[in-house]
Amino acid sequence: MSGALSLPPPPRNVRFTRRARGWLTAVVLILVAPPAALAVAGLAERAALRRLLAEGRRAEARVVEVRSYATGSSANCYVDYELSVGSASWRRSGFVTPEVLARTRVGDRVPVTYLAADPGVSRLGVVDEARVVRESRSWFLGAGALGLGLAPGLLVVVWWLLGRRALLRDGVETVETGPGTTNVILHDLRRTGRSAPLAAIERTARLVNGPRSPDGSTPPPESAPGSGSGPTRASSGSS
Repeated sequence: MSGALSLPPPPRNVRFTRRARGWLTAVVLILVAPPAALAVAGLAERAALRRLLAEGRRAEARVVEVRSYATGSSANCYVDYELSVGSASWRRSGFVTPEVLARTRVGDRVPVTYLAADPGVSRLGVVDEARVVRESRSWFLGAGALGLGLAPGLLVVVWWLLGRRALLRDGVETVETGPGTTNVILHDLRRTGRSAPLAAIERTARLVNGPRSPDGSTPPPESAPGSGSGPTRASSGSS
């Protein structure tokens, strides 16, 4: 068949393309970065609460705003307060339950715990050991839940990329001809019905040395990012 490409017999030596490696890197970053950022924020909050527990002073602050944001079937409720120490004041915000929000009004006095050495560090209410443990657990459970929520969809991408690479490595080659074209198709005999055109597979995986056409020539090297979709193994010819 003139112009048809011939692949070496499986298993072949294959690797991911630059595009696929970029996708894998993005998957790892998306899966790891948000939960890691939440965990780091949780560590910072725990450190602040520990310091307030050890060094904090109690005072009363004035409520300057109450607000809530709906999130599905629940609501996130906050009280903004102003703490005055000496001639300076600091405005901060604290999370409260809907029940506390319903009975809190602007101008009310509320208890806060603050650092005498740095009054800008304060928390609404009393800081005790139980609160430190409870809020630290909430941060880390949230980070874990976020990671588990992201994992399924992202792992599907990894599974698809690995499947394309396995198809190029172990797939059986067939050739389909059409009006003026010849297409190479790879079939994975271990998974019934799993097949894909070689040209499509090579967007994510390619042979390390590249297949050779019957005349002994080697296809062009992988194109640089941004210069196109890369080489294709579909060629014009006649059978």
